[in-house]
Amino acid sequence: MAAAAAERPPPTQPPPPHGERPRHNFAPASGRDTAVFGASMPGCADPLPPPGSVGPAAVAEWASFVRARGVTDVVILLGDDELACYAPPGLAEGCRAEGLAPHLLRARAPGAAAKIMAVLDECAAYGLSFEEATAEVEAYAAAAGVQRRVPSWERFRWFVSGEGW
Repeated sequence: MAAAAAERPPPTQPPPPHGERPRHNFAPASGRDTAVFGASMPGCADPLPPPGSVGPAAVAEWASFVRARGVTDVVILLGDDELACYAPPGLAEGCRAEGLAPHLLRARAPGAAAKIMAVLDECAAYGLSFEEATAEVEAYAAAAGVQRRVPSWERFRWFVSGEGW
């Protein structure tokens, strides 16, 4: 059961100063803790580059950047189409070679929905609804000058249920 709004602790960390867009779209996910960060895919833009076109140097530079900011583990929530952008040895192995511990969770793989929902249950510690958490993440991202695209709850459930792929 969610706590009443007045009982919820407010975010404790202010967003980083907003100037030019942070490198790699890197920023904390919210101001509530400093354990979760978001970043863009190494060497990729929208639309996705052709398969195999993002080389090891781009992954190494990205890994060095996030490692220098205290990141030790990387959760990779990408589909096979996105992972295909990376030339051998690939994104996960490239991160490992640079001293990061990659955790690859193919978001569209069978069984992924249960794993993703379990992670979300862990994140419910602050008593926020999905909509409240989404609004907080988006507001924090805007203040930090980064982009975060958070889907609606219906679209998210559709995606992780397997119906969306």
